[in-house]
Amino acid sequence: MKSKHTFLLLLVLLAFRLPAQVTTGSLLAELGNLERLAEQSPADYKTVQYSSYDRSSSSPSNPGWFANGDGFGNEKVPSFEKVLKAPDTVGGEGVYLICDVKQPGALVRLWTARIGGRIRLYLDGSSKPVFEGKSEDFFWKFIDRFAPGKDYNGTLRQVDAVYFPIAFAKGCRIEWIGSLKETHFYHVNLRLYKKGTKVKTFRPDDLQTYASEFDRVNAALKNPEAKQFQSSENQVQHQVAGNTRKEIYKSTGTQAIESFSIRLNKPADEFSYRQAILHIYFDDASVAQVQSPVGDFFGSAPGLSPFSSLPFTVAADGTMTCRFLMPYKKSVRIELENTSAHAVDLNLGLRTRPYNWKDGQSMYFHAHWRIDHNVTATNRLYPQDIPYVMAFGKGRVVGAATYLFNNGNIPSAGGSWWGEGDEKIFIDKDKFPSFYGTGSEDYYNYSWSSNKIFYFPFCGQPRNDGPANRGFVTNFRWHVIDDIPFEDRLSFSMELIHHEVLLPGFSYGRMVYLYAHPGYLNDLMHITAEDVRRIETPAWAPAARNRTVGYHFVEAEELKRAGSNVSMDAHYIWSGGKLMLWQPKKQGEELRITIPQLNAKANPDLTLTLASMPQGGKISLFYKGKQIKIAGQQILDLGNPYRRMLDSYKTERIPVQPGEELVLRFEGEPGQKIGFDFLWVKD
Repeated sequence: MKSKHTFLLLLVLLAFRLPAQVTTGSLLAELGNLERLAEQSPADYKTVQYSSYDRSSSSPSNPGWFANGDGFGNEKVPSFEKVLKAPDTVGGEGVYLICDVKQPGALVRLWTARIGGRIRLYLDGSSKPVFEGKSEDFFWKFIDRFAPGKDYNGTLRQVDAVYFPIAFAKGCRIEWIGSLKETHFYHVNLRLYKKGTKVKTFRPDDLQTYASEFDRVNAALKNPEAKQFQSSENQVQHQVAGNTRKEIYKSTGTQAIESFSIRLNKPADEFSYRQAILHIYFDDASVAQVQSPVGDFFGSAPGLSPFSSLPFTVAADGTMTCRFLMPYKKSVRIELENTSAHAVDLNLGLRTRPYNWKDGQSMYFHAHWRIDHNVTATNRLYPQDIPYVMAFGKGRVVGAATYLFNNGNIPSAGGSWWGEGDEKIFIDKDKFPSFYGTGSEDYYNYSWSSNKIFYFPFCGQPRNDGPANRGFVTNFRWHVIDDIPFEDRLSFSMELIHHEVLLPGFSYGRMVYLYAHPGYLNDLMHITAEDVRRIETPAWAPAARNRTVGYHFVEAEELKRAGSNVSMDAHYIWSGGKLMLWQPKKQGEELRITIPQLNAKANPDLTLTLASMPQGGKISLFYKGKQIKIAGQQILDLGNPYRRMLDSYKTERIPVQPGEELVLRFEGEPGQKIGFDFLWVKD
């Protein structure tokens, strides 16, 4: 009888441990499910990335570790796993292997900056491809192939990445066909399940079979703030005196924080968001599981940068909200450390609910921030790996963020770009990273060193002062379906490779968000007052180097002009610390700018560096009575409800002459403003 009971118990335990079947539908459900990240997955998997990284990179102790030929085409070693069929002629078409996986898994993220050629996708060893067609259709329009008309822009497609899961029971093989001059940067992220995991392979009709799951997650990703919580929010107001630390919340019992929010009331300045440090202790831990400046934790640093994403929202009224589930077994304690001389007044909002803590399965939420000031940002001659986290333990990475002050003064991405370096993520016993990237912006789902403000459910750039990539910059990415489990160790770093060698003044902050089992250990230290000090933002002036060679820059306040309602605005973002501010009284009012006496050719390039800001208005541009396009547009809108920043706008090529007038015409509403920083003229 005893042996029979033992046998039955064994069957029950085995049945409990066997994972449920992985399907397109179950994976779609995971796309919007933050809560499952807090517990060990029933189906164990490893997440890996195949990319176009430079194949001369092999080890930190060998040459080529910082090599950067990773996607422009015609690299000495093609940016693929293997050459399957070499081209017959120089520049001819060949066949190359992106990946060949022989175990259960799922494609969970596809990204490319731009790639030509064709793709063939084979699943489970089939001789017939599931997909065959243009590479950009595979990376960006896979859903369209099987379900034309689906609207997923901004949800499953986020900038240049697409998060549509493609499951396979036995294997996945991706081949690229084309000329090497057509190759370009790409990432393919996969989950690799343990053998024996039940996986239902993707079928072309899955988008019909799982249409309701697709529509449900699509709707959830469109409006993350609409998430339904099981508890009501508790609102508490606190004041924390200068240079003090105060407990602002404590609770006991087995519970979970469903969401919590902080709003700073009347902050002294934008650095108040960094000089107030959040400490969260679960179950009386000796070291806080969360240690971060308040603004940085919520992805808004420094100051207030409104955005919306799946786990975090920063609202225009200053309310910053986190929706990552934070379970605890016995207690939680939240403290705020105010390192500034000014008192901090804040509203704290919390939602907690009962939680069934499962030993060996439930995990604590961790987020530890770190920063280095006065870094000498370097180009490819002297690059470096910036450590984000090195850790021992078991858990999963669910996000990362980068917070910079880029003191470069070239007003072009071809010179001010800070993120030429790649992410390198070692997992467990890796001798080579499971993730070796192709550029920092590629990791964050965008490309071409974009200076645009954007935010989506899993990624964003909510701050970029400009022009180009200079000033304060924040990037984030949340790993939800592409979370990165680790069994016993983790090393996450990002190369710092700048277009220029910058003298000290560059600041590099960063943070990895993860869940981990008790006993997790990392390399981070307590945040100091020096870490969160005000960053010096000295006056700067645009420089003619790199891709701005040959340009002359003339400050707007130095230009000869005819018009009224002009004043000056002072701020560290503006060149020389000053901005010419034009506030027209009515639509149609004009400001006439005389083209300076430089050695300009008959058809010089003209570029205007302008401010977008709250109350920013619309303008059009004229020369000799003829309207000319600026940045390809007839009317340029410089309104930006939440922030002020600089961007540069090139005019169409026109036969202007020095001494002639360029006419700015106001197309907005009374009360709006136009900020003009400087003019570019190329000889």
